[in-house]
Amino acid sequence: MGDCLIKKISFKVFLFIFTLIAFSAQGSMLVGPSVSGDDQEKIEASIEECLNVKNYIIKNQFPTDCQASYLHFSTDQTITKKGLKNSDLVIANYNLLHPGTSKTLYKDNELVAKMMNEFDLISVQEVLSTIGRDKVVNDQILEFIQNAPAMILETKEKIKVTTSTRDLMLLKEKLAQLQKDIVEAPKLYRSPGYLKILVELKKLDSSWSLILSPRGDSALDGSVEEYSGFYYRANKVMLVENPYCRDYERSKGITPVACLVKLQANFMGKDFSSYFSRRPFLATFKSATKIYSLLTSHVVYNYSGSDEEKADLLNNIFNVENVNEIGAGVDEVNFARFAEIKVIVDFMKRYKKKYSANNLIYSADTNLNYELDYWNTLVKELPDYVLKIKDPTSLSTLKTNSKNEETEGKANSYDHFLMNDVEFKNCDEGKVYYYQNEAIGKLFDKKYSMWKSFPFSDSVTKGNEGLERDFDGDTDSETTKLDFPLSDAAKLKMDQFLTKFKKELESFKVVKKGKIENDDFEIQSRTDRLKRRVFLNQLTIAQYYRGYLEVFSDHYPIIMKCKN
Repeated sequence: MGDCLIKKISFKVFLFIFTLIAFSAQGSMLVGPSVSGDDQEKIEASIEECLNVKNYIIKNQFPTDCQASYLHFSTDQTITKKGLKNSDLVIANYNLLHPGTSKTLYKDNELVAKMMNEFDLISVQEVLSTIGRDKVVNDQILEFIQNAPAMILETKEKIKVTTSTRDLMLLKEKLAQLQKDIVEAPKLYRSPGYLKILVELKKLDSSWSLILSPRGDSALDGSVEEYSGFYYRANKVMLVENPYCRDYERSKGITPVACLVKLQANFMGKDFSSYFSRRPFLATFKSATKIYSLLTSHVVYNYSGSDEEKADLLNNIFNVENVNEIGAGVDEVNFARFAEIKVIVDFMKRYKKKYSANNLIYSADTNLNYELDYWNTLVKELPDYVLKIKDPTSLSTLKTNSKNEETEGKANSYDHFLMNDVEFKNCDEGKVYYYQNEAIGKLFDKKYSMWKSFPFSDSVTKGNEGLERDFDGDTDSETTKLDFPLSDAAKLKMDQFLTKFKKELESFKVVKKGKIENDDFEIQSRTDRLKRRVFLNQLTIAQYYRGYLEVFSDHYPIIMKCKN
């Protein structure tokens, strides 16, 4: 009767309850605010994955707190008890471009971490839970972990009644394999990309920690749901209570250090939450001498609403009927982006007034260029506030533009700090961290460069003509010719890397049909795409800088140094 009842419980519910009970005993509590049904489901899914990550990957390496207000991957208390280092603080913002997905299969987490280790407090966007192929693999692993005990018991029962010598031998082999696989299966659970980066950071400084929004948001229904959050050194800054999170999360049993900004009428005077594709995330940090409250978001790029929804947005946010009435610099392409920024500025004004605080910094990917006139209109609403970072922050893959001018790998000025320049007079004007101009660029060149390490020559490697015919470009569907020759030294470097990468793929394991097997998923095609996207692209004008995008991101970090 009991077995029948368990079978009626869905796997997801069973796993969630099982994991929750297991970790409640270790001090992790599922508590939080009362939220909408859609939010509640997605928050519960995030907590479920967080607990699985804690159970199968993190284990006891460092504290993990899976809450309804945030997901927190922190550090050993012995580090924080030593006190905060009283040295300059480097604050950064970085769009990480979907770490841990097939879109960024070739992201080099080790190099990303080495670069981020030059900073201290980093707001990040485009962070994802485990999705796609990795999620399928993880679900299969979890299902096996659930079903394996029953399979072992069933096999033992068959052994008891089997009289055939051959069948008995096969059953014993199956039992031995099941007992081995149930130990090994949890080790195969695949990590989300944000955790891979954190693990690499902790190798460089064990105080690195990460706090994430409690769920993802997407710009379009059915598209990937992005988290935002903050990587921080716990020996330079510590999380402290945020007054907004305390007042408006209505949580029980957690320290309100971080939360999603709800943008509802009880704080904003009007409910603006429906106008946001991805809601801002807020957290407060204390350095040795100063408190920094950081607000981060990834502003919508393309507006996808209906004409009725657009009219409602224009009326409720801008109090106009047509886009051309908003102001200079606003058009049909960017009006929804500025709508989000206008609401964020309004939130910052209300935050400043209610909490008598000038320490709120908006640190984000705004998808809006610095030079657009309407920025000035918005910033004027915040006395003493300034918009920082004028230079391009997004990456151009082109070597030269339509005017045949060198792009230097730079496109649009989308990432900015909006902050009180009087309150934070200890901070400099900030700058863009261009990979190619920093120390990390030399590490990239050593590992990946097809051109900086090997000067171009007029001679073409034997067989290069074939590469020109077969080389797929960015879309992996259109044939593209190499614009520059592939040197023998560069080809050798590329081939050695590809061999190592392929062997790594061949070492991956999955659970198939109730047992652990090698993962043979698209090994050759993924290796071929690596060859094209990361290496051969560098020898084309159209994708000259794409290696940086594949290894790092399509954005450059922005940074500013603040004296303590």
